[in-house]
Amino acid sequence: MISRKTIRLSSIFIFMFVFSLVGQAPMSQSESPRSLQFAQQEWLVTDSHWSKIAPGSNYFSGSEKNVSVDSDGTLHLTLRYDTNLGAWTCAQIESKQYAQYGTYSFIIDQNLERLDQNAVLGVFFYKSDPDYPNARAEIDLEFSKWGFPKQNEEGEWVDIDYNSWYVLWPSWEEGVTPVPQIINGFSLEMSNYEKTLHEIQWEDYILSFRSYVFDPFKHKLGDLKRHYPYYQAEYQQTSFDDNALWIPLEEDKMKLMINLWLIEEASDPFDCKDIEITLQMKYQPPGQ
Repeated sequence: MISRKTIRLSSIFIFMFVFSLVGQAPMSQSESPRSLQFAQQEWLVTDSHWSKIAPGSNYFSGSEKNVSVDSDGTLHLTLRYDTNLGAWTCAQIESKQYAQYGTYSFIIDQNLERLDQNAVLGVFFYKSDPDYPNARAEIDLEFSKWGFPKQNEEGEWVDIDYNSWYVLWPSWEEGVTPVPQIINGFSLEMSNYEKTLHEIQWEDYILSFRSYVFDPFKHKLGDLKRHYPYYQAEYQQTSFDDNALWIPLEEDKMKLMINLWLIEEASDPFDCKDIEITLQMKYQPPGQ
C-alpha cells in the first residue's frame, strides 16, 4: 500500500513557488504580437517564437489554436502539443492598456479541482513601466498543485493542502529574488459544482480577493453574490514603514495578464493531454 503524506507550505515549496513565478515580464518580441478583443479591452498574445521563456521556461504560442475568443466573447486558452515544434506550447495574453482601480471578475468554466497537476492557470497584475523597466510588482490569483502529489526521495507520496492561491509580492528590482509578502492558499473542492467565480478588488491601499463555486443550472450569479464567498481575503496598507504591507498603486502602471503554463520541472502535462480553459471577464470601476 502506498503511503501518502500531506505537507504544508514549507520553505522548499516557497522556493519552488518563487522561481516558478518571478521573471514573467511582459513580452519583448522581435515581431509585432497578435492582438485580440476580449472583455471590451485590447490584448496582446504572447509568442516566444520557438524559444523558451518565463514563467516556467516554456514555449508560448501566438497561434489561434492556443489563444482565441469565440463569438460569445469567451476567452479560450489551450496548452497543447505542437507537432511541428515537437513540444508543448502554452498560452498567455497581456492587456495593452494599464490596469485601472476597480473590481475584476472572472468566471472559469472548468472544474479547477481537476486541473492537471503540472499546469498553472494565472490571472495577475504585473508592473510594466517603460520609465522604470527594471522595477517589478505583482498581484497574483493562481490555480495549481505545483506538480503534487509526487514521490519524495524516500519513495513516499507527498501532497500539498491547496490548489488555489492569492499572492501579493513586494516591490523589487529585476535580477533580485523577492519573497512574497503574502501567500494565502486554499483548496477548491468542486465535487458538487461546475464553475467558479473569482473577484479581485484593487483600490487605493486596499486589495481583496473573493472566490465562489457554483453550478450554473442551480445558481444565478446575482443570488450567488448575496451569500458569503467560498473563500476570501482582504489586505490593507496602513503604513509606509519599510516593513509594512505594500500594495501597488494605479500609478505603478500594472498590466493585467492571463496565462496557462507548465511548471518549471515538467516538460509535459501529467496526463499528457491538451488542456483548455475557457473564461469570461468583467470590469467594474470603483463605486459601481
